[in-house]
Amino acid sequence: MLEILKNKLSEMDLDFEISEDAQNFTIRLEDKGLLHVATKTHKLQMLKLSEELQGQGLASLMLEVAKEVGATELVAEKCGEGLSQENLVKFYEKHGFVTYFQDDNLAAMELA
Repeated sequence: MLEILKNKLSEMDLDFEISEDAQNFTIRLEDKGLLHVATKTHKLQMLKLSEELQGQGLASLMLEVAKEVGATELVAEKCGEGLSQENLVKFYEKHGFVTYFQDDNLAAMELA
């Protein structure tokens, strides 16, 4: 999935940087997106795309990459513009996550 994501980013003419060590995996898309997985704790720490990149399948590809590098938990929390809290939860559920705690501001989720 990582190669598919790299190809898509190249086709879109986006500069990106991938870094990985024993505890973290990160993809930075210029100033337009970020994927960060704390691989030691298996937590998706950040999945963020600028509004101009939303709706093109990038978030889904990035989430699949996150799962490949070991992400099994996340906290879905609305930050600024973008999807509503309800739609964030639906997005993650579509990709195999289930909610084990939710309030008005966030949803704690794990991979089923």
